[in-house]
Amino acid sequence: MVTTDSFFGKKKIRENIVKNFPDGLASDMEGSSVAQVAHHFKVPYTVLRVISDEATDGAGFTFDEVIDEIGDEAGKILINYFESLS
Repeated sequence: MVTTDSFFGKKKIRENIVKNFPDGLASDMEGSSVAQVAHHFKVPYTVLRVISDEATDGAGFTFDEVIDEIGDEAGKILINYFESLS
Protein backbone atom coordinates (compact mmCIF):
# COMPACT_ATOMS: atom_id res chain seq x y z
CA MET A 1 0.00 0.00 0.00
CA VAL A 2 1.36 3.37 -1.01
CA THR A 3 -0.02 6.39 0.80
CA THR A 4 -0.15 9.72 -0.96
CA ASP A 5 -1.67 13.15 -0.62
CA SER A 6 -2.22 13.46 -4.36
CA PHE A 7 -4.55 11.89 -6.87
CA PHE A 8 -2.82 9.79 -9.51
CA GLY A 9 -4.67 11.66 -12.24
CA LYS A 10 -1.51 13.30 -13.56
CA LYS A 11 0.91 11.03 -15.39
CA LYS A 12 4.01 12.66 -13.86
CA ILE A 13 2.76 12.06 -10.29
CA ARG A 14 1.89 8.45 -11.08
CA GLU A 15 5.27 7.77 -12.69
CA ASN A 16 7.15 9.30 -9.74
CA ILE A 17 5.29 7.16 -7.20
CA VAL A 18 5.79 3.98 -9.23
CA LYS A 19 9.49 4.80 -9.61
CA ASN A 20 9.97 5.28 -5.85
CA PHE A 21 7.66 2.45 -4.73
CA PRO A 22 7.76 -0.22 -7.46
CA ASP A 23 6.24 -2.89 -5.19
CA GLY A 24 3.16 -0.81 -4.35
CA LEU A 25 -0.03 -2.52 -5.46
CA ALA A 26 -2.51 0.19 -4.52
CA SER A 27 -2.66 3.72 -3.17
CA ASP A 28 -4.67 5.23 -0.38
CA MET A 29 -5.13 8.76 0.87
CA GLU A 30 -7.16 8.38 4.07
CA GLY A 31 -6.97 4.87 5.49
CA SER A 32 -3.20 4.82 5.81
CA SER A 33 -3.31 7.96 7.94
CA VAL A 34 -5.84 6.37 10.28
CA ALA A 35 -3.71 3.23 10.47
CA GLN A 36 -0.55 5.18 11.32
CA VAL A 37 -2.20 7.12 14.15
CA ALA A 38 -3.95 4.04 15.53
CA HIS A 39 -0.69 2.09 15.46
CA HIS A 40 1.14 4.90 17.23
CA PHE A 41 -1.42 4.95 20.05
CA LYS A 42 -1.76 1.14 20.10
CA VAL A 43 -5.45 1.25 19.20
CA PRO A 44 -6.88 -1.65 17.16
CA TYR A 45 -8.20 -0.59 13.78
CA THR A 46 -9.71 -1.96 10.61
CA VAL A 47 -9.72 -0.25 7.25
CA LEU A 48 -11.75 -1.56 4.33
CA ARG A 49 -10.89 0.02 1.01
CA VAL A 50 -12.36 -0.40 -2.43
CA ILE A 51 -10.08 0.09 -5.41
CA SER A 52 -12.17 2.21 -7.72
CA ASP A 53 -9.85 2.50 -10.72
CA GLU A 54 -6.42 1.67 -12.07
CA ALA A 55 -5.02 5.21 -11.77
CA THR A 56 -4.72 5.46 -15.51
CA ASP A 57 -5.92 8.12 -17.87
CA GLY A 58 -9.26 6.39 -18.33
CA ALA A 59 -11.12 3.99 -16.08
CA GLY A 60 -13.46 1.44 -17.63
CA PHE A 61 -16.36 2.62 -15.44
CA THR A 62 -17.41 5.51 -13.25
CA PHE A 63 -17.86 5.54 -9.50
CA ASP A 64 -21.58 6.23 -9.90
CA GLU A 65 -21.95 3.13 -12.08
CA VAL A 66 -20.64 0.74 -9.43
CA ILE A 67 -21.37 2.38 -6.06
CA ASP A 68 -24.51 0.34 -5.31
CA GLU A 69 -22.85 -3.00 -6.02
CA ILE A 70 -19.67 -2.06 -4.16
CA GLY A 71 -21.67 -0.70 -1.23
CA ASP A 72 -23.65 -3.94 -0.93
CA GLU A 73 -20.53 -6.10 -1.03
CA ALA A 74 -18.62 -3.89 1.41
CA GLY A 75 -21.59 -3.99 3.79
CA LYS A 76 -21.67 -7.80 3.71
CA ILE A 77 -17.93 -8.00 4.38
CA LEU A 78 -18.19 -5.62 7.33
CA ILE A 79 -21.20 -7.40 8.84
CA ASN A 80 -19.43 -10.77 8.61
CA TYR A 81 -16.24 -9.32 10.06
CA PHE A 82 -17.89 -7.65 13.03
CA GLU A 83 -20.05 -10.71 13.74
CA SER A 84 -16.86 -12.81 13.84
CA LEU A 85 -15.49 -10.57 16.60
CA SER A 86 -18.34 -11.27 19.01
